[in-house]
Amino acid sequence: MLCSRLCHDLITPIGAINTSFELFDESDQEDRLQLLELAKQSAEKAIRKLIFYRAAFGYSTDSHFSTFNQAKKLIQDFLMINKIELSWEEENQVDQTSCISPQFPHYAQILANLSFICAEIAPSGGQLTIEVTQEDFQAIHLKLTGKLVPLRPIILNALKSHLPEDEASPHTIQAIYTRMLCEKLAVNLEISQQERVALDFILKGSI
Repeated sequence: MLCSRLCHDLITPIGAINTSFELFDESDQEDRLQLLELAKQSAEKAIRKLIFYRAAFGYSTDSHFSTFNQAKKLIQDFLMINKIELSWEEENQVDQTSCISPQFPHYAQILANLSFICAEIAPSGGQLTIEVTQEDFQAIHLKLTGKLVPLRPIILNALKSHLPEDEASPHTIQAIYTRMLCEKLAVNLEISQQERVALDFILKGSI
């Protein structure tokens, strides 16, 4: 089901590339330039998505999320496709180029999956703020704001482990996967929504 979901998300940019080249021979010079630009932009979107998917859903996370800088860039590049601005804040100064903890790549994978959910529910764009607290008890706060950021009840139930197994589908599988990542790390995920214009995710667990 997860593969089905990701393939569906890739249809738009891949389809645009295919359409551009199908129309190329039948077009005049001006239209050809526009079609080439469309193909270029669509290829960049597809590449960003594939890189993100490999990190967010792949077995090994170390090479993609070993440092703050790597995690920020990967999530930011993906969110840009969806017109979401990323603001990443740390309470205390940390070495941006080093791994703060052996567990950080796994936490970053959860952040990537929550960012994926944020991108899906903010079709008009918005701003995602990630706040990381460096303490013995790790807390990571994600806040999504925008004109309209509704979290569907079925996705909320999937994240909270309240969704019956027979209701699992390509539409809910990514939220189920996110919840499984949290359970694997013994991370508590708190969720709150404010009048469909703000959504908060808070991760709590010891690194």
